[in-house]
Amino acid sequence: MKRLVFYSLFFLSITASAQVIAPPATGESAACEETIVKASFDRPGRLVLLADEPASAIAKPQPNRPPALNFELKSQSTKFIAAVDLVGRIKVKLSPYQLDSITREISIHLSSAEGSQHYTLAESAVGFDSLYVTQVMYEDGTFWRPQHRFACGYRNPGSVLTAK
Repeated sequence: MKRLVFYSLFFLSITASAQVIAPPATGESAACEETIVKASFDRPGRLVLLADEPASAIAKPQPNRPPALNFELKSQSTKFIAAVDLVGRIKVKLSPYQLDSITREISIHLSSAEGSQHYTLAESAVGFDSLYVTQVMYEDGTFWRPQHRFACGYRNPGSVLTAK
């Protein structure tokens, strides 16, 4: 019986070690005119009171800073870019007491096409899943769109891990 358990654990450990975690899609493709090099979500900590507390027990509130999406864009185009449209999939909670977050899409229009960007979000935002380039508009009036909606984007590695 001990041998049977040993062999079954051995074979299970071999199959489990063969799984590889896929890296997040970052949009670093030659087919993308504009790539998102990195992205992060910034949210200050909040205090949620569960019961009435005396004023002496409550810490002083910090200056209220809204959540923000920080990302860096890099242009792959030889043309001058006038504007970039992005779609962000943001996790929100309708109430601070809600257990699960829901994902909402937001549209972002930027007139600056390269460098670090800071986009302030609503107070209900608690994280982000992904950020994708939907359209690049050039100064000559033409525009470029990716072949697939999610082809040129950034997936948050902390949001979803996919095993191959």
